[in-house]
Amino acid sequence: MRVDHTIRGLKGDIKVKLTYKSAIHAFCRECMGWEKGAPSECTSRKCALWPFRPGGDTGDGSKRPVPTHLIGFQEARRAAKAKVMAAGMVP
Repeated sequence: MRVDHTIRGLKGDIKVKLTYKSAIHAFCRECMGWEKGAPSECTSRKCALWPFRPGGDTGDGSKRPVPTHLIGFQEARRAAKAKVMAAGMVP
């Protein structure tokens, strides 16, 4: 799902199409002072978005948690891709 929205950018407000992932990335970049690659260096472990920040791990070596609303979607997507691959079609 993409949503049209205006956000703060390095050089002022910009209109973008946001997904969940791009919204988290935009928030983290702004929070870290627009430094490229900085979100992966974030140390604010109490931030609700910390486990989902771009380029970082969860800190304990485990995989990032998948939001519960996406679990069924991911399984359906994998099944559809497997069906396409089994039929010999290029996805």
